[in-house]
Amino acid sequence: MPKGFFPTNRDELNRTESVFFYLKEGTTQLRVLPPYSERGSWFREVREHGGRINGEFTTMTCPKSQGKSCVFCEEGQRLYSLGDEDNIAKAKTFRPKQAFLFNVMVYSSPQNMDLTKGVLVLKSGVKVKRLLMDMDQDAAGGWGDITSIDNGFDIRITRKGKDLNTEYYVKGVPTRNNLLDALKKNNLSVDFSPHNLDKLLELRPLAELKQLFDESQSAPGFDNVPSTKVVEEVVGNEIPSSPVVSDNLIKVAPPTE
Repeated sequence: MPKGFFPTNRDELNRTESVFFYLKEGTTQLRVLPPYSERGSWFREVREHGGRINGEFTTMTCPKSQGKSCVFCEEGQRLYSLGDEDNIAKAKTFRPKQAFLFNVMVYSSPQNMDLTKGVLVLKSGVKVKRLLMDMDQDAAGGWGDITSIDNGFDIRITRKGKDLNTEYYVKGVPTRNNLLDALKKNNLSVDFSPHNLDKLLELRPLAELKQLFDESQSAPGFDNVPSTKVVEEVVGNEIPSSPVVSDNLIKVAPPTE
C-alpha cells in the first residue's frame, strides 16, 4: 500500500462532471484520502471572493493569492488607506475568505452519496480543516495519520441548523480500518486515485471577476454569506486531550474502547 503521497492520474482539465461535495444538513460519513502530491499535503487552501451575479451567489479564486492583481483586494486596500473607522470596517468585507479542498470518499450523506461515486472533493471552511488537522496530529490521543488507506479513520460530520445558526459536530469513528476492505465488502471497483487539487478552482478571466465585483448587490466578499461554527463533540466520558482551536472550542474526542 502506498506510503507518503498518493499520485493522481486524473485529467482535471478535460473533466465534464463536477467533483465538488458540500456538507448538507444531517450526518455525512467519509474518509479523507492521503496526500495527492509530493509536497505531502492532503488538502489545498484556496482564497476566494464572493458576490452575486444575476442574483445568484458565486465565488471566484482571488488572483492576489497567485501573485496577480485583484479588483476586490485593491478596493479593500483603498478603503483601508482612508483611515477612518467606517472605511476600515468596510475594507474588511473585501478580504478573500479561506476555503479548503480535500479528496474524500463518502460512505453516506444526506444527498444519498456513497462509495459508488468514487473520489469527490470536499470543500469546507477553516474550522473543519483545523479539526481534521488536530486529529491527524494527535497520535498521543489515539488518533494520528487519519488519511492512511489501510489503517486510517472514517470521519462523521453532522451539520445542523441554517444560516447564522449553522453548527457542525465533527468526530472520528474510533476504529482504524482499511478503505480497500470497505470497497471489497460492497463489491466495488472504483478509481480511488485522488484529484489533483492544484488544478481545481483555477483563476477565472479578469472580466468575470470584474463582473462579480460590479454586480454584487451587497458588500463584496463573504459578509453576505451565513457564517458557521464547529461545535464541540465529545465521545466517551473523558475530557479530550487534543488542542482547543479558536473561540468555538473545537475539540477532538479520543477513541473509545
